[in-house]
Amino acid sequence: MKFETICHFLALIAIVLLGCRQAQKGLPADSTFQDIAERLKNDQGFAASNADFEGKIKSELERNKRIGDAALPFNVITIPVVVHLVQEAGANPVADQLVEQQIAALNRDFRRKNADELAKVPEAFRVLAADTRIQFALARRSPTAKATNGIVRTTAGKASFGFAPLDSNRETRNQVKFKASGGNDAWPSDSYLNIWVCRLDDKLREGYASLPADLPSRATEDGVVIDVDYFGFSALGRNKGRALTNLVAKWLGLKDIWGMGSAIGSDEVADTPPQEGPNNGMASYPYFNRAESPYGDMYCNFMDATDDDQRLMFSAGQADRIYAVMQTLRGPMQDSEGNADEAGPGAGPVYFIKDFPTDVGTEASGPSAYYYADGIAVNQNSTANDMSESGSNVTTGAGITNYIHVRVNRSSMGASSSSDNLHVYWADASTGNNDWYDAARWTEIGTGYNVYTGWSSNVRYINPPIPLPSDLPSDHICIIARLEDETTCPNRSCNGSAGNPLVGLSTYVRFNRNAAWQNLDIVASPPEEDMQASPGQRGPQTETRFANFRETPAKARLVFNNMAAETPIFNYGKIAVSSRRLLELWEQGGRQGEGIEQKDSQIVVLKAGAYIGLNIPPGENNKMQIRFLADEKTPNQRDIYLLNLEQEEDSGNAKYETRGGVVFALKAEHGEMPPPPPEEKSWWKWIGLGLLAVVLIWILLRPKGGAKYANTSDK
Repeated sequence: MKFETICHFLALIAIVLLGCRQAQKGLPADSTFQDIAERLKNDQGFAASNADFEGKIKSELERNKRIGDAALPFNVITIPVVVHLVQEAGANPVADQLVEQQIAALNRDFRRKNADELAKVPEAFRVLAADTRIQFALARRSPTAKATNGIVRTTAGKASFGFAPLDSNRETRNQVKFKASGGNDAWPSDSYLNIWVCRLDDKLREGYASLPADLPSRATEDGVVIDVDYFGFSALGRNKGRALTNLVAKWLGLKDIWGMGSAIGSDEVADTPPQEGPNNGMASYPYFNRAESPYGDMYCNFMDATDDDQRLMFSAGQADRIYAVMQTLRGPMQDSEGNADEAGPGAGPVYFIKDFPTDVGTEASGPSAYYYADGIAVNQNSTANDMSESGSNVTTGAGITNYIHVRVNRSSMGASSSSDNLHVYWADASTGNNDWYDAARWTEIGTGYNVYTGWSSNVRYINPPIPLPSDLPSDHICIIARLEDETTCPNRSCNGSAGNPLVGLSTYVRFNRNAAWQNLDIVASPPEEDMQASPGQRGPQTETRFANFRETPAKARLVFNNMAAETPIFNYGKIAVSSRRLLELWEQGGRQGEGIEQKDSQIVVLKAGAYIGLNIPPGENNKMQIRFLADEKTPNQRDIYLLNLEQEEDSGNAKYETRGGVVFALKAEHGEMPPPPPEEKSWWKWIGLGLLAVVLIWILLRPKGGAKYANTSDK
């Protein structure tokens, strides 16, 4: 083999060695940030709106940071979705079933319901994987208050649609979003997430999302556009429907993990490693392609451009940013009636306070846990329409003021003439039968007058919100909000249904659309213990009461359950119940129960559905302490665990009915990231450089002039 051939071979090996760890140079997967630099430079209105948007998000995040774990979102926000299917005549139609599956995939990703896939996330990043507390549902009510399935089919007026963000004409700028340019008009952007599915020009790749900063000037263009080939699960590298996950996250204020589009920048999220650009295809940990971090690239993030099999998580910081957007620029979305039924009960407008997120004023209320109302929130914000409650745990202390917010809905858009007032009361919380008509147990906190006057929308808030008293004598209280007609129903004289007196509070709330019930834990600040209990250790504690306010004994049982659609609390620990009186009554009643065990002076609840059976004498009102005991399986991730505790009583023939209940929220922040991987051994790079050096030396030192050699050989 000639020496020159050997050198060429060595050079090839060197190139392979030097490039074997380099990822494919990536491209953005979509066109959301197309021309963004030019827009920020030349469009002063957009630049100012973007700066204002980032300022509001920064302020909201700083406020939440001051509050601490209590700021972790308790409410799950459901966003109504309308999907516009814009296809040419004769095209293979997108099936309704595929639309439903794609929405389910969104919920899987945004609610972190992909536990099977999260196991593939490197441990260093897995600890940061978060539930955004945002979910999506196809709209059930149209803007004209008609029933809908949330899917609108339109015949496309052209073969493919373009996107020209710099264009001054909206119909040429966003062609698919207007009937006049061959697409379909948006539904109101303050009430629906509009998703257009169509054939896009090839250069637009997977699609594009409108930005929150565009809302002030381009509200009729708000939403997400996705190419029909990437809607669903069949595109190469997009087999999990995550093209839409990425686009919807941008609609909610996230950026690409490297910044905006092809520009190098920041995603404004602290816990995602700085990254110079997108990664495409597949990767393996640690992946040091573009990130300036000892952990390498977070290629498993939904906001990178890797294949769907590797895009598996939002970080806690991204979840915080999304929720902050929903409390600021996209806050009106929380008032949408897009997920309500077509019409409420009765003729004319029906006013009600929501007992649960899908309540439309039809009583009795459906879910059993009607004692943490969707229409009541308590937090530290004095803004009238802030329903971003900190959960059932309310922090008190020096310099802290909490406010009670109440949202009143109406189920139809007829004229309003009512003069009802909204009254707010408090009482000691109990799992027992809190009699509404026992006036001695209820104290009025405040009143909002003429809450219906001048309505032009479906929602109204009590304004200003009512300060929560700072001198409450109990660690756990009930809040009741009730609409009362001062003429016909003074002093709580109205019952829930004509002719049927309603005595029990639980029954009253379930059968009266004008009343809602929220339980609160009062927690001292700073908390005495961290919310995240270490395995085997005693966790956070709160208290409530079990009671019997009747004049006869009550055969009762305390039932403990997970809350539906939330992280099961019993998967990761047990509940310890402490009360000397509870223990006495339990032993006197023959130690009845299921799924429980006694440990010293405590009763330990082992599983969902467990109950403690006891006979409660008349007139008793007793405290009990509730504590979470974490076990070795407790994930080291941010999470919210909800415990539902209900008191049931035997109404005859061993038929138990719910008398009351309490929902407890345990908020756990994620732990620390593990140490970064050891620095890569780059011996192959040194070998490659050495081989290249040999080749270069040969090139420099080899004799020149081939004819001279020939002449020499002739001699």
